[in-house]
Amino acid sequence: MAEKTLHEYLEVIKQNGRFLQLVPAEFRTAELCLAAIRQNGIAVEFVPDELKTATLCLDAVKQNPNALILVPSELRTLKIYFAAVIQKGILIEYVPEEFKTKELCLVAVKSDKRAIDFVPEELKAAEFYLEAIKRNNAAFEYIPEEFKTAELCLEAVRWHRSGYNIQYVPKELITQELYLEAVRNGFKLKHIPTEMRTRELCLEAIMNDFENIRYVPEAFITPDFFMEVIRQNPWSSVLAYIPKRSITAELCLEAVRCSFLSIKSVPKEFMTAELCLEAVRCNFRAFWFVPEELKTVELCLEAMRQDNGVLFLVPDKLKAQVEAAWQSTDE
Repeated sequence: MAEKTLHEYLEVIKQNGRFLQLVPAEFRTAELCLAAIRQNGIAVEFVPDELKTATLCLDAVKQNPNALILVPSELRTLKIYFAAVIQKGILIEYVPEEFKTKELCLVAVKSDKRAIDFVPEELKAAEFYLEAIKRNNAAFEYIPEEFKTAELCLEAVRWHRSGYNIQYVPKELITQELYLEAVRNGFKLKHIPTEMRTRELCLEAIMNDFENIRYVPEAFITPDFFMEVIRQNPWSSVLAYIPKRSITAELCLEAVRCSFLSIKSVPKEFMTAELCLEAVRCNFRAFWFVPEELKTVELCLEAMRQDNGVLFLVPDKLKAQVEAAWQSTDE
């Protein structure tokens, strides 16, 4: 750097704190050093020893948690360790055992699941691990097997958004209840052993993701099963996911009663005037998807009773009859 004034150095430092290493010693004032570490905490490395205080080092770590390893050991306080691990949990590796309080460890685990590997022996207990997975459910993966109790496993599976934790449950602790919790949280049916896929489990899995229908055991592939699926998932288009070989006229009728969108998934052989009329009776929006050749005067009038704005969807060949019938109902 060319010779500059203190003010000029300060302006440069505000742009990049690491330039502090290039500032001549006589210009490294408390003000300049503070500006440097607030711009980039790593600049604490270049602060003169006599200006390094616990407060300045705390500011450095708050700005960049990696600055922790550059803070002199004698200035590292509990506050500084907290400031580091709350941002980057894995930095607990650099925290001396005497500073590893229960709360600091939990804060670290919340930030990074791997931090659980650095918990001191005296904290390793089922109670601590239960609290840890409540802070960060992904930490369950790193909990030693001997501490994985039935209660802990259930909590881990229950609160993980994808049920992902079930793969880290010891085999001897896996139960039907655990699989049920897992599928409720989005765990895919295909990852569950076939012999564990009960009717209840399959129904629960399908409620979370219709794609799970593909992995239902053959024994459950019946019209009765899919009737229950449709009734458990009203206002959905689940019919689109049911295997064609399992679809019946009764299923189609129930599906359009539950959701007008289901009419889009009714196979041709089951698409009748009666079914379309029932669909429209339940929700006039089904009229949008009724094939032209199945639109009757009765069906058009049924749709118009709910919303006469659908007149523009009435086939030209029926429009005069529909309008006449509509007018007669007004008289």
